Amino acid sequence: MARRIASLGLAASLAAAVPAAADVLTGGRYAPSTHEFSIAMSAADQKFHLDHERTSDQYLLVDFLFTPGASIHGMFAQRAIEWIRFGKPIDATPFDAAATDIVTSFLQGRFPNGNFAIGNRFKARMDSGQAYYVFDAKGTANDVPAKWRGVVLFFPGGIALVSQVRTDTGEALLTDSGITDDEFVRWATTIRPEP
Repeated sequence: MARRIASLGLAASLAAAVPAAADVLTGGRYAPSTHEFSIAMSAADQKFHLDHERTSDQYLLVDFLFTPGASIHGMFAQRAIEWIRFGKPIDATPFDAAATDIVTSFLQGRFPNGNFAIGNRFKARMDSGQAYYVFDAKGTANDVPAKWRGVVLFFPGGIALVSQVRTDTGEALLTDSGITDDEFVRWATTIRPEP
């Protein structure tokens, strides 16, 4: 399964962009136009605004940009949710290897000249017992040093890779807004599939 996931590539990142609408929250949660999943949006999370959605038969990619000062002097922060669709439940056995393959494929597809190298990684469990995988990477984005953090979660009908990239100069931008690496992981683990 891990090889199949890695070989799928990033079709969503190559698909035509769907025009973005204003951020619409229902019950404090954001859902894409396809309503396949939703994710909680606290006041700090709402500083990231929907940029666009891209979709294919196998993927849905949603990008959010951090708007307060995000483009000043090369500073920026961006979040992305890549939802990999599966029509039937998948075997949990190879999840550890699959999570690494998904992250590697995403970084190579999204930042082909970014030279992102995965550093720290760990597996944890939510109170519900569901496993999630956290990865940290360093490289360049927009030709400036950047840090990337991603969380991979497996669901019966799909896989979610929730990520955040920020330039090194943008660290204070986020920290001053109450967004830390721990807060990002908290946000990422609020994603859930919708019926």
